[in-house]
Amino acid sequence: TGTDVQTACNTYTWIDGITYNASINTPTFTIVGGSVSGCDSIVTLDLTINNFVTGTDVQTACNTFTWIDGNIYLTSTNTPTFTIVGGSSAGCDSIVTLYLTINNATTSIDIQTAIGSYTWIDGITYNASTNAPTFTIVGGSVQGCDSIVTLNLTINNSVFGVDIQTACESFTWIDGISYNVSTNTPTFTIVGGSAQGTDSIVTLNLTILNAVNVIDIQTACDTYTWIDGITYTSNNSVAVYTIPAGSYNGCDSIITLNLTINNTYNSNITTQICSGQSFLLPDGTSTNIGGIFSYNLVSLSGCDSILQITLNVLSASTDTINAQICNGQPYMLPNGTIVNTNGIYDVLFTNQYGCDSTVTTVITLGANMLANVQIACTPSGAICAGTPVTYTAGSINGGTTPTYQWFVNGIAVPGQTMNEFTSFNLNNGDQISVQLSSNEPCVSNPIVLSNVITQVVLPVLTSSVSILTTQQFPACSGYPITFTSSVINGGSNPTYQWFINGLPVVGGTNDTLIIYALNNNDIITLNTNSDLLCISNPTAYSNSIVVTLIQSITPTVYISSDDTVICEQQSVNFTAHVNGAGASAIVYYWYVNAALISVGEDTLFSYNSFSNQDSVTCQIVSSYICVNPPVIISNAINVTVNPNPIIDMIYYNYTLNICDSLHLITSTNISDPIINWHANSYLSCNNCLDPYTTTLYDTTWYYVTVMDPTNGCFMQDSTIVYLNAEPEVFIPNAFSPNGDLNNDILLIRGNCLKDVSLKIYDRWGELVFITNTISLGWDGKFKGSDAAADVYVYILDYVLFNDKIKHEKGNITLMR
Repeated sequence: TGTDVQTACNTYTWIDGITYNASINTPTFTIVGGSVSGCDSIVTLDLTINNFVTGTDVQTACNTFTWIDGNIYLTSTNTPTFTIVGGSSAGCDSIVTLYLTINNATTSIDIQTAIGSYTWIDGITYNASTNAPTFTIVGGSVQGCDSIVTLNLTINNSVFGVDIQTACESFTWIDGISYNVSTNTPTFTIVGGSAQGTDSIVTLNLTILNAVNVIDIQTACDTYTWIDGITYTSNNSVAVYTIPAGSYNGCDSIITLNLTINNTYNSNITTQICSGQSFLLPDGTSTNIGGIFSYNLVSLSGCDSILQITLNVLSASTDTINAQICNGQPYMLPNGTIVNTNGIYDVLFTNQYGCDSTVTTVITLGANMLANVQIACTPSGAICAGTPVTYTAGSINGGTTPTYQWFVNGIAVPGQTMNEFTSFNLNNGDQISVQLSSNEPCVSNPIVLSNVITQVVLPVLTSSVSILTTQQFPACSGYPITFTSSVINGGSNPTYQWFINGLPVVGGTNDTLIIYALNNNDIITLNTNSDLLCISNPTAYSNSIVVTLIQSITPTVYISSDDTVICEQQSVNFTAHVNGAGASAIVYYWYVNAALISVGEDTLFSYNSFSNQDSVTCQIVSSYICVNPPVIISNAINVTVNPNPIIDMIYYNYTLNICDSLHLITSTNISDPIINWHANSYLSCNNCLDPYTTTLYDTTWYYVTVMDPTNGCFMQDSTIVYLNAEPEVFIPNAFSPNGDLNNDILLIRGNCLKDVSLKIYDRWGELVFITNTISLGWDGKFKGSDAAADVYVYILDYVLFNDKIKHEKGNITLMR
């Protein structure tokens, strides 16, 4: 028995001549004598029918659509179909029906009215009415098709007019401009101002009439009240008064006031006479008595004039001058007379008022003297830059009001004229001195220089300190850490104080600090005090060093294995077990007899090249920086290696024909081996050294395993046997059953067939011969009589020894 598995589209005609149009697995067909033993071969049909797949292609297009059938459709339709040969997933045809909707382009009219010109969506500017232009908006319709718009345009032109106006002086038109002269040129456009809605363009025709100007000349004393109701008190020729529409042309009459104001003169005269003199008054009288005299007079302009005279009577004046002169020193009296002796001298003058004035000079004699000045400073000696220094001058014979001028490096200091001078910005080596100007009458050296103080100024320095350590952080706990310092401007003997977390370290007063017992995140700082004189910061503060520590660890490692007694080339798996290493990454170094074999981060190590009593160890190196010792060595595991059996198999690297037999020959050094053969083929036995095989299938590998029962070690060998191509099976295309013993029987040509079925049909489809045996052929007879010479159709089905089912058909010519 056998199964003929078939897959077809829609229908399938089997060897039984029946056409099936649905999947089925029940039909059977008997090939009489078709098996190799000459018995019948019964074939069951296992048929899968895949039907055509149908689908709908829904499309929407504008105006036209070209489908996969190459046709162009202009209207909506749902009838066209197209067959895609083999287009379904099962390999059958796929029949597609077109469901098409055709949407046409939409049209519309754009009605526009414009003034003068209009620019449309096509970018063209139109100057006249039109209804011809069109514009296509691609995809502009609601269905996504084009929208075609036609322009219906009406162009209206502007309307022109004249605005005639008459105004006085100026006129403000509708354009907002004020015009001061007659004109007929301005125009103004009133947008949409015409009856048609177009612009209305108006031209201004303007006549400007001027106002009439009149001057009113007036003269008055002191004040004048004019027609404008204002009282004027001074000459004023610019006052203007407008009489609306008061001129002959209907414009304003503009009157300008030209006013002359003649004031009443009020004169006050103050004068004086010396005692005993007389003064002539305006009325012609004289007086020698002081007082106030008033008179009313008439001016040349006809206005009143009031004169007031204040008369003062002056008496003679006197003055006294006290003067001191040195011995032999000349002195000039007020009248120019030179004297050099003491005494009282009177000189008579006439003062500025013409009266007598007496000046009395009292002269006394004094002794000759020397002036001297010395300076001192506070603070004295060297100072720091920026320290104020006050210099004080002490003078001898400087007089009652001596004057001073201070000098720095011989240059006068502006404004420093007192006996004290304070400076805030002295430089090193500056020389300070003062010049005394004495007003003592009888000094022989009224101007004298002091001693010079050369100032020593020391620069103000800034002290700084920094600390560092050669230790890389994070560091391992329990080890000493050394901190060193570097001081700038610390002087010859600076002092030190180290701090941990802000607390002073007992004994930490040197420039170096060595600490053994630090904790994680401790902060190290240092303060220094400079012994320099001029230092801006006597105490300097260092940077901070944060100590980060890692706990030191001592991990351990041991290894285990899944086997220690093995066969040659057998792999052994070793596992490293680490304790006390934390979560740090670890590198594993695997050694076999002290030879490094593998390096990596995997705890597993597999190896298969052992010799007997090889020793395996593992060393670990942790990425944790505080491992002590840095390299840890595991225990050792020794491996016992048993030898594998020796196997020698004859290698058959050649090609056999199907159904040929082969003797597989193998030898081994094991006396009682355990044998196991593996092959996809027939073997005479599976546990003997030398089995026989028959090559009935494809090219085959033959594997044999030999095991030593004393230690379980085994060895495998193999050979390959190539198989010739499938046996050639054919039917002659002609035969002549005429009894001449030449091609009288139509036989199936081939060998090593398991089942066979040959059917021969005439041209009308009638079965004329059937056989299921390769040795039984057709003798050209049908129903006991000679069949007609003709062309016949044969159907040949056969099964090879590798269970492959073959199906052939063709023509046979029967010749007579």
